Amino acid sequence: MGLFNLFKKNNQEEHSSHPEIKMSEIDNGSHGDNIGGLIGFNSLNDENGRKFINELMAKSMIEKSELATKSYELKSTSISNNSNLKLRVLTDTKNVISAFPYLKTNYKLPYTTKEIIEWKHMNKSEAEIKGGGRNTFGFDFFPTDYAINKSKYIQNNEIQLHVSAIAFVVDKSETNQNTEVKFSDDFVSYMPSSNLPRQTYYDFIAKVIDFKKVELVNLNQGYLAKVKLINDDSDPNFFTVDMFMNKENMRMTTLEKGMKISGLLWFQGEIANE
Repeated sequence: MGLFNLFKKNNQEEHSSHPEIKMSEIDNGSHGDNIGGLIGFNSLNDENGRKFINELMAKSMIEKSELATKSYELKSTSISNNSNLKLRVLTDTKNVISAFPYLKTNYKLPYTTKEIIEWKHMNKSEAEIKGGGRNTFGFDFFPTDYAINKSKYIQNNEIQLHVSAIAFVVDKSETNQNTEVKFSDDFVSYMPSSNLPRQTYYDFIAKVIDFKKVELVNLNQGYLAKVKLINDDSDPNFFTVDMFMNKENMRMTTLEKGMKISGLLWFQGEIANE
């Protein structure tokens, strides 16, 4: 998981955090598996796949920055025929220091932050955030804009959040086969991953609401799907997120509206403009 663990020390302003937000730090965390979710794990381990990512990172250096501070710039490089799916690159204005999948979404929800776990080895320019949505359900996510909006994250425990997901594994859900416990037909759920115990990785059972095919440039294909992770009769969008799944990481051949799928996902998010 240490594929894109390059970093360069920078001087950052330190801000005092909100009293209800716990600040902690770890010295591990990288985006190898996340990139595998984007381009497919077979491609990640293939020379062409690695070349593809390296070319995108090099290309990003001439892109116009989307967000910037004196120390950092965030740029997004197109990876497919869908403008919402990109590779987001963090630079220190001279060098690429991190690269990760970026799935832009309009989906927004109120989020309460409880803890921010900063990546010490990345000079605290990246982090994972623990908390919950709509004062109802908990989930943790990787903030794709943390290097730029760090002060907003640590000073405000109530934020408006755009959240989306990248799938690592997708299969057809068969919750009621060979199990003693029977689930209702509309059962959906997510829980911390048992196979990849990272703060922002979750096993899931979801319902496909809609989807469209995505063509990755000079590589392979995938789907951008809207998936329901929590059932709420009063609000169909209670927790129904956009998720990208690469065909290489799918264990079934077709995708259909209304289908129940299961697998492993990574939550990412960014602060939504009010």
